[in-house]
Amino acid sequence: MKLNEHKIRAIVFDFDGVVVDSEPLYEKAEARLFAEYGVTIPESDWRLLKGLSDRDFFTLCKERYGIHEELSILQRKGKRLLEEEFLHNLHYIDGFEDFVREIRPSFLTGLVTSTKRTFLEWIFQNTPIHNHFEMMITAENVASQKPQPEPYLKMAELMQIRPEEMIVLEDSINGVKSAMSAGALTIAFLSSFPKEMFEAADFFAATYTEVREIVLSVTSCNKLFSCI
Repeated sequence: MKLNEHKIRAIVFDFDGVVVDSEPLYEKAEARLFAEYGVTIPESDWRLLKGLSDRDFFTLCKERYGIHEELSILQRKGKRLLEEEFLHNLHYIDGFEDFVREIRPSFLTGLVTSTKRTFLEWIFQNTPIHNHFEMMITAENVASQKPQPEPYLKMAELMQIRPEEMIVLEDSINGVKSAMSAGALTIAFLSSFPKEMFEAADFFAATYTEVREIVLSVTSCNKLFSCI
């Protein structure tokens, strides 16, 4: 764990597995898709695939599992199956809504995701999930996706702060690498993988109650809504 000498001014979230409990829905939709091609993704491979952009995910799967299909067709089929799952089953991670409401008066809030902005907008319009964030960095805003640092460097630039002045919540190995290499104080949120799967992070949390305690300790605040 690194000591942070900067005042924390922002809390930034990944989307899948941090804001919404979507990872099981991705796996279900992708399993349905790949079954059409006689492919079953081994459980051990999911750690390599999570946190990737849509394009990177399907490109890697084509190469890794020998799927002879056009990338655009895989993306289109995958999106349709995912929309079906999201329409009926998407919900927030427990505790997220209360936490984000509590921090909003005191911190900038941001979303950094490899999801395309058009799909995010579809989610906000068609599911119970709402846009709780002041600023967003999506797949279209960067040239290099996670695990590269660019997404979080872009968010810091957008917020007009240093990366060291934000806390990032990430649940994937690629996401944690991205945030840490950008210089942000990083919490590995253990909704998708156990602690042992992460090589390094500044903090680890399995619930938003634990996230809240970490933020309080890092910012030396008594209450999040009075941390200004």
